[in-house]
Formats: sequence, structure tokens, C-alpha cells
Amino acid sequence: MKYSWHDFLQKSMKLQFNFLAQSTKNYSDAMKFLKQNGILPGLSDAAANEAEAASEFWDYLSKDHPKPPFGLTETAIAGKKVTVAETAVKEKPFATLKHFKRDCTRNDPKVLIVPPTSGHYASMMRDTVKELLPGHEVYVLDWENPRDVDKKHGDFSLEDYIDYVRDALDELGEDVHIIGFSQSTVPVLAVTSLMAEEKDKNRPASMTLMGGPIDVTAEQSSVAEFAQQHEIDWFKKNVIMQVPSEYEGAGRDVYPGFLQLAGLMAVNADAHHKNRNDLLAALRAKDKEKSGKIKDFYDDYLAVSDLPAQFYLDTIRLVFQEAALAKGTMTQHGKKIDPSAVTDIPLLTVSGKKDDIVPPAQNEAAQDLCKNLPDDARKSLVLEKAGHYDLCSGTIFKKQILPALTAFIRDAGVKRGISYDAVPQAPVRKTNKGKKPQ
Repeated sequence: MKYSWHDFLQKSMKLQFNFLAQSTKNYSDAMKFLKQNGILPGLSDAAANEAEAASEFWDYLSKDHPKPPFGLTETAIAGKKVTVAETAVKEKPFATLKHFKRDCTRNDPKVLIVPPTSGHYASMMRDTVKELLPGHEVYVLDWENPRDVDKKHGDFSLEDYIDYVRDALDELGEDVHIIGFSQSTVPVLAVTSLMAEEKDKNRPASMTLMGGPIDVTAEQSSVAEFAQQHEIDWFKKNVIMQVPSEYEGAGRDVYPGFLQLAGLMAVNADAHHKNRNDLLAALRAKDKEKSGKIKDFYDDYLAVSDLPAQFYLDTIRLVFQEAALAKGTMTQHGKKIDPSAVTDIPLLTVSGKKDDIVPPAQNEAAQDLCKNLPDDARKSLVLEKAGHYDLCSGTIFKKQILPALTAFIRDAGVKRGISYDAVPQAPVRKTNKGKKPQ
């Protein structure tokens, strides 16, 4: 299926959803009119409410989902609101290094978040940024949609990705704590290994790897199994497409985001089916808080980015077919990448037992690969009830991962001789306990 043909089908479906939204709204309005004007006074509200919920549901599906903004303009530090400015530190064709600069003078750890390039935008990690902001100086490598990158800038490979991460670390200087999630864990471990071996002064102060396919041979997954069932030429012939002329990146070869989205939704079909039913139930009940949370998640989830063809094919071959980093065959510009060179960069691995995309053993393999790290410089966090996206957002991240991550980062800095301000504490809420009723 050609890229332009999918665009046509998508627009056609949105027209149908718009029609269904308007039709069900008209039906709901008609039912309410008949009852309110005494024409059918005994008419039940159920039919009108059901139609109203269906109308809102179809209207949501009909909307476009462009690149979502982070939208983080303030944070709270020890109960006080602090303004946050999202600024560009360094712009390059395929990514912009961004700083979420707080209007305060705190001395907190510098953290570089490297979001995955796996079909979604960096804003999928908005919760990670938001929750780290009170006690950290946060930077994010915000990847561009290659569909919007002029072809004159050339191809973008996995080696280029690693170069971009290293360039970001060099730009920020010493004592930066790096966080990788999902696909980005492999290049994060790769660049950390290279910089460790070279004793680069800008090597990370700590490394956190969350839910990543470090070694796909450690435990099988449907994603890895699919990649291993096909030769690399099959992917070239069947899923690589050219960006059509109406986009800035016209003529560039990409793996379309809509194909990646379809694959991810198939892996988690039961969860998405439940979310759809939950959304409809919330709309029927007029529960705006619950329906809003579900919509907020899908605003990010349904906003998809293409992947540069060479980067995608490199990832399929080196990460999912050959497990090259784990087997010691991965190179960067001809130089072998050896995670055992990591000896003084503390490592935290975070995995979820309910992760259907990256099972825990694949991510935890990093602990074995960094075999020369002393025991007091490593920590593993495996969460019983966490799925893939719970590792970077939502209640599980906030209540179980964030405290451990914050403590790990600060402890790693202290071991390097860095002093920080104390972790800001939220003010204790006052209660009315003991007060007599008036």
C-alpha cells in the first residue's frame, strides 16, 4: 500500500466518522427536543444519552492527531509554582535538544531524556518530564518526523542516532544523567559504552534504561519474533515507502508511522479494546475526568511519526535479528561497542512484568553486559503490575518508579563528588482532624 493511498483512506475514514458524529448528535438533539417540548413526555433519557456519547466518541475519532506539544509551562517546587520555559539548546535536521528551563536558582541534577524513535513523538514521555521537573534540570532530545525533513539532509541511520545522542551529551557538558526508554535504550547503552571506554569527560554521570530490547534473545516477544521471521529484504520491499510530494521530506524513504501504530495496537489489542469500552462508558456517565484521561493518552498515542528507512532497517537487523550489542558484534563507525567498558557509570534498569512489547529479561540483560560495574553502582527495579507505557507515565511511574529514580540519580551524583540541593518536598496537606463541627 503506497503512502499516498493510505493518506486518501485516512481522510475518507475521517469523513465517515464526522458523518457518524453529526448523525448521532442530530438523533440525540431530536430526542431531547421531543421530550422537553411535551411531544413525547414519557421518552426515556437513555436513548438520547447513548446517542450523545456515541456522537462524542465518533467526533474524537474524526480528529487529526498532529505532533502534540509538551505543554509544560509551570511546575511546583515545595508547593510553590515555578514558571517553565521550553527552549531549544541545539537544532539539527532530525532532532532538537530542548531544555525545560525552570525560573529558579536550584542546584539539581542535569538529566537528558532520550525518547524512542519508534513511531511516537517525544511528548509520549511528557509525564516523565513533568514529574522530574521539580527536582531536576531536564533536557529532552526531541526527534523530528522524517516526513518533514528535506531530503537534502541525507539518510539517517542507527549510527547517526548514536551520534546525535553523543552530540547532546557533549553540548550539555559534564555530570549529565541519561535516561533511555524502549528503543532508545540500545543507542543510550551504546554511546555510554563508547564514552566510558574513551574515559570521555562528558560521559554520563548515571544511566537509566527503561523497558528496552537490550538483548532480545534473553526472552522472546512478539515484536522480536516477527522481525526474526522475515529477511531484511522483506522489510525493504513491503514496509518501506516514499514520502509523497505534499510533504517537505518528499522522496525520502521511510517506514510509515501508521504501519508502526497498527503493529503496536495489534500487540496490545485487548488493552485498546478495554480502553475503547472504558471511554464509551465514561462518556455515557458524563465522567469528564475519566474520559479526559483516556483522550489525553490517545492524543499522544495516535499521533504517529514516520521512521527514517535506514534507521528502521538497522534497528530490525542489529537489535531484533542479530542482538548485536548483546553479542558483541555492534560497531560505531567501525569501532566495536563493548558495554563491559562501563565501570564507573551507575546503572538503573526498570522493567515491567506485564510489558507485552519488551519483556523484563530483555532490558535486565544490560546488568550482565555491564559486568565490570561494582554491585553498589547498579540497581534493578522490576515492577509486578507495570506494562510498557507504565514505565514512563501514569500512577505506577509517579508512585513507584519516580522515587527510586530520583534517589538513584542523586546517589550517583554524590558518588562522583557532586553536591545537589535537597529533593524538594511537597507541603503536608492540612486536615480538619480533631476540629469540632461548627
